[in-house]
Amino acid sequence: MKRKKLLQKLADYLSLDQRSLRNKRAKMKQVLKQLREKERKLKKHLGHEQDPSRQQQLSRELDILRAQRHKGINVLRDLK
Repeated sequence: MKRKKLLQKLADYLSLDQRSLRNKRAKMKQVLKQLREKERKLKKHLGHEQDPSRQQQLSRELDILRAQRHKGINVLRDLK
């Protein structure tokens, strides 16, 4: 390993705050990825739905999901 990488690893071991922050970011990325997949599935399901009331319900769920995902993306950016 190069010197810079070794120093970064050493700093990570010494700084528990950085390690916990990285873990939190990794978990948030994982959750955001799951939300993106769920959003895609809802869009696909909405496109195939024929019942207007069910379409409206799916549309509301999709809007809520998008809003939550965008909030998460903003929080993730702030953590960096």
